[in-house]
Amino acid sequence: MTSELVIKLKAQKPVPRAAMNLLENQFFSYLSTVEADSNPHITTMFYVWDEARLRIYMITGENSRKARNIRINNRVSVTVDNRDPESPAGNCGVLIRGRANIVDIEEIGDVIMNKYFGKYLLFLGTGFPLGSRVFIEVIPRILHYWKGVHFFKWLNPHYEKPIYKFSQVVSSISDSSTLQR
Repeated sequence: MTSELVIKLKAQKPVPRAAMNLLENQFFSYLSTVEADSNPHITTMFYVWDEARLRIYMITGENSRKARNIRINNRVSVTVDNRDPESPAGNCGVLIRGRANIVDIEEIGDVIMNKYFGKYLLFLGTGFPLGSRVFIEVIPRILHYWKGVHFFKWLNPHYEKPIYKFSQVVSSISDSSTLQR
């Protein structure tokens, strides 16, 4: 496990260790992307959390709906949670809002690849096809953490704002005829 996370903003607390542990130890995430017609698309995904770089990674098909959506609008959200079957007050979770990048498998590096397959090899088996797969890398802008009725919000001080306006993206989508469903 990496050393204690020490990221602070002025007068802001570091991300709670419980949130980091949840991201590290759960198996499923829920990735939300935006369709070309502005409708949400939510998918359950295997993932790994890279605490050193503060990134979350998932694998998908290079032509999947998720990948196509991200290529058009890279604003995404990812939820990782743990539900208490006895009481909703015991539920906890992390909601990450940020930007996603599509990264070729060859470019992802051994650390993330080994972490991913170390975590999911029993589910995926040794015959998991990688040929037409890509990684989705999510860079958090905001991280929300909750446990029961207690909430925490963290803003990433290293998050780079996009250099375009959303209206430019929308007009380029309406002008584009390359998106296929």
